[in-house]
Amino acid sequence: MLIDKKDIGILEFFLNENSVSVKKLEKDINVTERAIRTRFENLNYVFQKSNMKAELRIEKNRAVLSRKNENLGKFLEEFDLGNYNFNRYERMEIIYFFSLISEDGFKFGTLEKILNVGKSTLKNDMKEVREELHKQGFSFISRPKKGLILVGNENNIRKLLLEYILKYFCIKNFDSIEIRKAAEPVSRAVNNLIKQMKTGDIKLYFNFLKKIEEKIKKMISDEGFEVLIIYLLIIHSRKTEDQLQGEHISNGNFLRATNEYKKLNRLIQDWNYQYNRFSSNEFEILKFVEYLLGTHSYNFDYSFYENWIQTETLIREIIKNVDEKLDISIVNDNLLEDGLINHIRPTIYRIKNNIRLKKLDLNEITEKYAALLDIVKESVKPLEDYLGKSMEIEELAYLTIYFKLAIDRKRKKLNRHINNILIVCNFGYGTSRLLVENLKERYLLNITDVIPYNNFLDYDLKDTDIIISTIDINLNHSEIPVIKVSPILSSDDEKKIKKYLKEKTYENVSMGKVMEIIEKHGRIENRNALEKELELYLNVNREEEIEYIKTLPEILPAENMKIIREVADWQEGIRESGKILLRNGYIKESYIEECIEIIFQKGMYMLIGKNIILPHGSIKKNVFKTGMSFLKLEKEIEFPENIKIKNIVMLATLDKKEHINAFLQLKKIIDETDFLDETEKITDEIKLYNLMAEKFEKIKDKNFEILKYK
Repeated sequence: MLIDKKDIGILEFFLNENSVSVKKLEKDINVTERAIRTRFENLNYVFQKSNMKAELRIEKNRAVLSRKNENLGKFLEEFDLGNYNFNRYERMEIIYFFSLISEDGFKFGTLEKILNVGKSTLKNDMKEVREELHKQGFSFISRPKKGLILVGNENNIRKLLLEYILKYFCIKNFDSIEIRKAAEPVSRAVNNLIKQMKTGDIKLYFNFLKKIEEKIKKMISDEGFEVLIIYLLIIHSRKTEDQLQGEHISNGNFLRATNEYKKLNRLIQDWNYQYNRFSSNEFEILKFVEYLLGTHSYNFDYSFYENWIQTETLIREIIKNVDEKLDISIVNDNLLEDGLINHIRPTIYRIKNNIRLKKLDLNEITEKYAALLDIVKESVKPLEDYLGKSMEIEELAYLTIYFKLAIDRKRKKLNRHINNILIVCNFGYGTSRLLVENLKERYLLNITDVIPYNNFLDYDLKDTDIIISTIDINLNHSEIPVIKVSPILSSDDEKKIKKYLKEKTYENVSMGKVMEIIEKHGRIENRNALEKELELYLNVNREEEIEYIKTLPEILPAENMKIIREVADWQEGIRESGKILLRNGYIKESYIEECIEIIFQKGMYMLIGKNIILPHGSIKKNVFKTGMSFLKLEKEIEFPENIKIKNIVMLATLDKKEHINAFLQLKKIIDETDFLDETEKITDEIKLYNLMAEKFEKIKDKNFEILKYK
């Protein structure tokens, strides 16, 4: 007699309890009481056959497991799979795994023994697998003495194999690979295939990634480490003849221009020479850099090497879309904006390259914040249009975390020093921030740091009172309490935390009034420091300071507009537009050449409308003040990629925010008015400026909201 998935589900109820109501089993497992009794008989038979002294029975409408010091968890992890009846989905998953990982082929007889099925059932399953893989461009060939071998695009095979390994396995302590859920029969069935990979090198991969982290000065999350280690494990377990080729890299020139590639190329070559663990094939290195760019990181403030203007605009449009559907305003939340800008770079890479990083269990997010998730789903259309692809539920859930944080910040910002708390979170920045904000909202504490587990291994704990972690941590010879919690705090988590931390009480206190009273009776030497300390003690927040951001006519004044008949080539067009800013004291001359070099390296991503381009260089570098110039050409000029241009708007900015209103307003004028068409008839700079100012007034009248930032 065989047990199946539902039997496993029944037994998991008894991992921590000896009894459960029959009604709960009926509801959660979707079986009748009669079927439960039959399954209990079957499970008792398997217990007996496995020499396990345990018995399941029903007493007074409760299902009861009696056992004599028997470890049910160990049974679930080790019972003979010959006693298990794999369902169709599980069989398909195992066949997929064998197809992807068995470069030398696999035989029907091997699968028959593992799956406990006959030839007829296996043939039907295999037929369906063939059809599904064929849709993805794969096929099978048969080799004598080897069996079936999957053939197809090597990059796609790796990508799918990475997804399957991440689904069922995890990296443990950064030195071994283990089954993600020990009782999962599919994982156990394919575990021997994983063991045949070069798993002995995992610690070596970890040390290599730590060197990369140090070199690029960016902290990689635990999830990022896991993805990259498994990817390295895959490529080093593949055959030499299966190396990537040029056709597998869709954005090679772009990747070569990134700082990551420039810094890592030499490091990878040295590592390959020392350990012979990495191909010197340039396309392998480019693909690795692509995966590196697609991982979650803990970095909060870096510039895009992509079109940062377009990306920032998309983020602000998404924030505005969400804001319109909420009952509170989050449009001026700097942390939300910076967090999303930081998050969106790897998100864009994952979506563009069909990389799905699935580790965090998102069910709780989709259930707890279903309404907010729906709002986010409706609001991200500008990003989906930009990418030409829909966003998966995992990506939407991650974005929802950021908006949940912003909503919580708006409603309650409370903090008071009680204990120094170290947060260890293995899920990346967005999820760790959700945990941090939940803790700050509920408890009196001082969070000293938020780190992934790989940084905890050599972390100095001398100033730490309590550790709150999303993973198991064993501190030998230390009295520091470790509280394990879920990223989204459950009621059980809160019970554990309350043993160590006091809950907050909420007081309506005006910080401005408090400072006014203090100033009446004494002199304040450091107002900012005093406000911060009082904020911690009184559980209040200082009033947000709102700073006005300049509009288009202020960023692009009349003296920054010029009309000329023609230029010799596009480089001269860029230089002419740059000379306007140079002459009026906005930039250094080197800024102009930087704009030209960026177009050489990254192409024509700066298009903002028909026949109009927005060249720009790095933020702050070679810039004296924020401004735009507008150069109108009477005769169009050809730019790279055969694109015709008649209008060049050069942007120079000192920070990420000062130019944003002006750019959004210019984009709205281009998209929603006939401004560009009307410029065709204009030959005078003052008239050109007046036309722009006229269109600006029109879009202002359409409820155009001027953004303000803290």
